[in-house]
Amino acid sequence: MIQSMGKIYTSFSALDKDIKIAQLEKDIEVELLKSKYYKLKEKSSPANVALSFARKMNEFLYQYRGSIVKFAALYLIKRFVRKKK
Repeated sequence: MIQSMGKIYTSFSALDKDIKIAQLEKDIEVELLKSKYYKLKEKSSPANVALSFARKMNEFLYQYRGSIVKFAALYLIKRFVRKKK
């Protein structure tokens, strides 16, 4: 009998089987970690950061376009009136 990590094995083949399962689980976790790393690396590239910023700015401008137009119109009218004086 072989005891490992609280489990008692009656044969080396059962122990080998569990070792192979543990190794495969570790390999899967490593591959998942690599995948997450490459996705993060891709998302944080300068081009993607700039594109994301542009999208957010576009959404902001679209959402507040009425207020922005009103503000710009008032600014231009005040500026135009000051020049005439």
